Amino acid sequence: GLPLNAGIFRTFADVVGASHNTATTLVSLPSDFATYIACAGFVGIGNTAAYGVSAIIHADGTSYTLTHLANPSGMTLSMSGSNVQATQTSGATLNVTFSIIRIQ
Repeated sequence: GLPLNAGIFRTFADVVGASHNTATTLVSLPSDFATYIACAGFVGIGNTAAYGVSAIIHADGTSYTLTHLANPSGMTLSMSGSNVQATQTSGATLNVTFSIIRIQ
């Protein structure tokens, strides 16, 4: 197999409050070349369904592209500059839990 380089994997994880229909910054990615997998999700108020979304992010220092693996109703991930942002449409402010893992 291929040798593993020390320090190639880096994880960002936290919980942030995301307002209804407002893009909330989860993390600002470093400006070096990398590929990330981002996963974010929240649990709805009361007995409403939980939502989640995953995406692959390619960063080359000047441009960021994001490809959704799944984009259910309720949450989207997007890029604004180097910021990974989540937008949810539940109608309330919810806590979003996320993990963003550098894989390359």
